[in-house]
Amino acid sequence: MDYPMTDVKKIHILQDIASTVSCLGISMPQIIAIGSQSSGKSSVLEQIIRREILPRGTNLVTRCPVVLHLRRCRDEAESVVFDHLANPVYDFTAARSIITKRMVEICGDNKGISSTPITAFVNLEDTLDMTLVDLPGLIKVPIGEQPEDIEVQIENMALNYAEKESSIILALINANADIATNEALKVARKADPQLKRTLGVVTKIDLMDEGTDCLNILCNRNPRLALGYVGVINRGYQDISKGVSVHEAILKESMYFKESPLYGKVYPNIGSNYLMKKLNEIFYKMAVESIPGIKTAIRNQLNGKAERLHELGLGSAMKSERSLVLAYHQVVLGIFKNIKPSSRVFSRGSSNFLSDLKETFERDEFLPSFEDLSSRLRKSSYIFISEAVFYDVVRENIRKMTETYLEKTNTAVRLLIEEIWSISSTRFGDLSKKLNAVTCECMEGQRNRLLDNIDMYSSIQSSYINVDHPDFDKSKALSLILRKMPRSDPGILSAIFSSKEVSFEDKAFEVRVIKELAGSYLGIVNKEMRNYVFKAIHYYLFEHIDSKLLNTLTELEIEDSVLAECPEIIHERDGLAKDIEVLKNALSVLDNF
Repeated sequence: MDYPMTDVKKIHILQDIASTVSCLGISMPQIIAIGSQSSGKSSVLEQIIRREILPRGTNLVTRCPVVLHLRRCRDEAESVVFDHLANPVYDFTAARSIITKRMVEICGDNKGISSTPITAFVNLEDTLDMTLVDLPGLIKVPIGEQPEDIEVQIENMALNYAEKESSIILALINANADIATNEALKVARKADPQLKRTLGVVTKIDLMDEGTDCLNILCNRNPRLALGYVGVINRGYQDISKGVSVHEAILKESMYFKESPLYGKVYPNIGSNYLMKKLNEIFYKMAVESIPGIKTAIRNQLNGKAERLHELGLGSAMKSERSLVLAYHQVVLGIFKNIKPSSRVFSRGSSNFLSDLKETFERDEFLPSFEDLSSRLRKSSYIFISEAVFYDVVRENIRKMTETYLEKTNTAVRLLIEEIWSISSTRFGDLSKKLNAVTCECMEGQRNRLLDNIDMYSSIQSSYINVDHPDFDKSKALSLILRKMPRSDPGILSAIFSSKEVSFEDKAFEVRVIKELAGSYLGIVNKEMRNYVFKAIHYYLFEHIDSKLLNTLTELEIEDSVLAECPEIIHERDGLAKDIEVLKNALSVLDNF
């Protein structure tokens, strides 16, 4: 069938961009041939191409995908243009040798396989425009040096091609074998469960046992395929040894079906000529319909790669040392501001330092200790409440309180250092490690100063117990206890902590009084210390990072090797730039339709 030149041109353009965008994961229209080694796959493909271009032989001959873009040439000489060669090849026997040699280069000398394809444009006078993919034949048992899992490898490769919605599956079926056990149809069912994209090709019809035929299959009864079945006769080894050409074999096949009492009923909808025409119609329809989807896929790829390239930023040659340090400093500052890093160079872990810090200080883990209060009072006067014991108890508990806040402070610094060490850079890995180390060293120094300051504050609190503190309500603290006394003296409240000592015969009551008063006063100190330590952490850590760390980092002598980008990033950036150029060119071509 001759299609308008504009539509043929569309197919040619799709073929042109296929070799460049397929490796980027964009599916292009193609006809893939799947069959066992005994199915006659090579012969069928030869009869579609009309040239002896594919290697033939025993065992596993095709060891990697061979992608052939067939094009009808009207005014030019027939040729094969390989992706890996600069010049066209005009001799098809030479082209077959090139394919064989290239397979060895890709797959090695043993019988292993590879998913790396060989791609060629085949320009012929008597062909129809389409893209064929010849895959390694399905096998069940490894032979010779073939890997033990060769069966799984080949099936996975076939599935990788067949699962793409833009692929037409050409399932090769030996007419002499039970179709229920056909390996090609098994693979097709996995990739195309509803068999909408599968065309069955029944081979070796002329070799069927006498009295048998495959009309039931050709009539598409079971299993039913959306694209149906086509019967063909292969050019066998006997024909090849007699020098029967592909064209002669096709003529011979046509006469066989035309004159057959059985298959003449379905002629001319049978044979290699009909298969080629049917494939071309299917391929043409799919190719034209696939263009919008291909353009969308290219745009999506283009956007994703452009975004990734933006994340990687410019090369290290375009980044000054100071700009990198500034970017790092902003990421560190963001820890205290709960800001997600906006830098494209440095990233930070997902932990939340501010929330953790707040939670640490909101937990009131200090409890006053009065374990030896009774024994202390027994050693003191039996007549008066001991003011000295009260002060001693308060000071000792301030010391214990200080230890609690020193522990909280160490926890805060540890969390901060962990957050700093979570800063990383895929581009400048060595630089981020060096800056992290210097920053954490500064924080360790600030930790020591901070702890000393908290110790000093604790000493200040202990140096003067202010019983006249406006929040220290002695009356409220003692009211419950005094109400329980048989005869409470109202003057006792004014006498306590005056210049006079107050006498009690009940030492248990004296213990309760000191506990109540000391607990009340320590509550005030605890509140003040929590507030002070929280502010001190901000001052010694955040203020230092904000005002002094940048100077420390910019004064560092950083070796060129540390400033160098990771080789993997350089390679990725270069690859992205090339891919983006390819995708832009492909999209530009498609947009001109």
